[in-house]
Amino acid sequence: MAKLIVNVTETSYGSVEVEADSIDGARERAEEEFHKGNVIWGSTDFSTQEVIEIERGRTMKIEAYIHSLKDKANDRHVLGEAEIIKEIGDNLYLADVNGVKCTAIYNHVKRMKGYPK
Repeated sequence: MAKLIVNVTETSYGSVEVEADSIDGARERAEEEFHKGNVIWGSTDFSTQEVIEIERGRTMKIEAYIHSLKDKANDRHVLGEAEIIKEIGDNLYLADVNGVKCTAIYNHVKRMKGYPK
């Protein structure tokens, strides 16, 4: 049986109450409140995307939120590319980010036993 990684998309729907003088102003305030964690979340949609077969000894490049790449001016994380090299513990992986080796927690791979050790 093949080992596979299935990329998934989760879309959450919620709302936040703001005060503003215009629709654009309301959108700006809503984004500010989102980054503060003040959104009241409702429903969620889930869909599958790309399917990738895992081969022993092969690394995997992913797009992820990388804490060291945080946009401090806007107090939010940004997406960056990481390369998962191998599993080194329970839900703990060796990764490469911009040439720097680091540890990573990557829940999706954990569900796929047999990732390169």
